Amino acid sequence: MTAEEVLCAVEATARRRGDAETSRHPLAYRAGRWDLLRVASRDLGPAHPVVLVLAGLHGDERAGPETLALHLDEVLDAAHGAGRRAILYPLANPSGFDAGLRYNADHDAGPAGNGDFLRYRLADGRLVDELPAGARAAGWCWSGEVPGLALPVETRALQALLRADPLDRVVAALDLHQDGLTPGAGPGAYHYAFGDLARYRPIVAEVAALVPVWRRRAIAAGFGVVTDADGRVVDGGPAERAQTSDDDGFLVRHDGSFVDLLHRLGAAHAVTVETTTATPPERARRINLIWLRGLARL
Repeated sequence: MTAEEVLCAVEATARRRGDAETSRHPLAYRAGRWDLLRVASRDLGPAHPVVLVLAGLHGDERAGPETLALHLDEVLDAAHGAGRRAILYPLANPSGFDAGLRYNADHDAGPAGNGDFLRYRLADGRLVDELPAGARAAGWCWSGEVPGLALPVETRALQALLRADPLDRVVAALDLHQDGLTPGAGPGAYHYAFGDLARYRPIVAEVAALVPVWRRRAIAAGFGVVTDADGRVVDGGPAERAQTSDDDGFLVRHDGSFVDLLHRLGAAHAVTVETTTATPPERARRINLIWLRGLARL
């Protein structure tokens, strides 16, 4: 699928259903123009709890956008059937998606990748894009509030849209990714989350019936892995930077990401789903749906 095909498929389903509305927001790059799509439950009101979903932030990770393009009915049915309402950003990096790049068509990764949503302030006043293990933050802010910080086009646009969303009513935030950085990885899945991780064990058990869950495994993706402006691995990074997942395949990481932001804003559930790029696409989409349905129920 192209980016436009993803957006058109989502829009067609929303029109057919009538209970969701869509809006396009233009993204202007040196390489051209693409649209960022927002989808929301049509009857989203002030009393409704919200499930917020982001997909396709890294353009070479196709399973998330294709999950929402091909299975939007199931996603909305799960949210609405549980008494929730949904806000979806089904393809956060459309130019990178079309170019097959981790980052956008301008090869702009910004200072900390395009998943750069918040900055932590340390006790000494420094602002960092990731809270060091064991450190306590003296405060935090949206990365877009930092003077002079040049964020990628799609990141700036997402932050502007998110700040207009009812983030105080988000009860579940889900970010759909794929690990294409771990060399030689076969089919598998792991996850980032916060808080009482034991509550997700029924979801993990469903995932484990489809692919191996990376339990008690040192995972280096994103921990010191050096990529070029296109997101291709240049250096696997030092082994000591890797973090080991827990017995259920979870990592806890305050890395300034979308789910870290929503966790800081009070979402009861904030999860990043990682399937490997070696996972068959249909199976990766099923895993994404397992998490979407599971979080809607919770």
